[in-house]
Amino acid sequence: VGIEANVAFLGFSLVLLGLFNRIFFPMHYKNAYDLGKPFVAASVVEFFYIVLAEVCDHVIPYMKTVCESYALRDQLRQWPVLLGGAAVFDYLCGCFNGAVIVSKYILRNDVRNHGSGNAGFTNFFRNYGKSTSLLVILIDGLKTALSCLLGGWLLGKYGLPTEGMLLGGLCATLGHDFPAFLGFRGGKGIVCGFATALVTDWRVGLTLLALFAVTYLLTKLVSLASMVSALAFGILFAALYPGHPFVLAIALIMMLLTVFLHRSNLKRLVKGQETKTEFFKRRGEEK
Repeated sequence: VGIEANVAFLGFSLVLLGLFNRIFFPMHYKNAYDLGKPFVAASVVEFFYIVLAEVCDHVIPYMKTVCESYALRDQLRQWPVLLGGAAVFDYLCGCFNGAVIVSKYILRNDVRNHGSGNAGFTNFFRNYGKSTSLLVILIDGLKTALSCLLGGWLLGKYGLPTEGMLLGGLCATLGHDFPAFLGFRGGKGIVCGFATALVTDWRVGLTLLALFAVTYLLTKLVSLASMVSALAFGILFAALYPGHPFVLAIALIMMLLTVFLHRSNLKRLVKGQETKTEFFKRRGEEK
């Protein structure tokens, strides 16, 4: 299975993605530019996986040991195609935004029409309260966990379970942050990040939750707590997995992505203008 199969698989995946979007989400396609957006997203994710697969096949020393058996070598040659399929699946899972699903299809009141207009958990909580917010966490957490487990299962066969789970979480987070179904305007991936950490390494996950809780209780600033947790995400995975360059690379990508998506919050924090969020007050009591 060579580059021809990868290209063929990419083309097939794009066609399926385009048909799926055109049938189930026709309202998002007003022109050819809109129709091409999902194809670009899938191409980027697929390209990332193919490049990673080729690099792993030549760089990681213990991949050569796996290839000593001709039978295993034949199986290993198929993994870029398998990973490409997993990448598309994980990205599509991430596109199903919990805040939008609950607000638009259950509450019949789209969260993007309120507050900051962001399709994320914090904006949802501020406008709809605690009870339905738990459902948002459940949806976003489960879709990310499923993606992590799929990636871990695929790469676990080749001795790379941690890398696989992080890659699955990254693709789900990209789908959440830049959903093709929603015009590439999603949330900021905080719930996805916590779910990725908990599934990949519970030590990291619990530490991040503790850091988030302490920072929030001291400041009541969700954005600050999120960025502190994101920075700790990269640091902890780097510290706990020395000698695993791809673990470090993926953790740093997720960390930088979170900080990038919070750049407007960072500016308001510097100016002292960031909005505080009260998780423990009833809706309507928050100032």
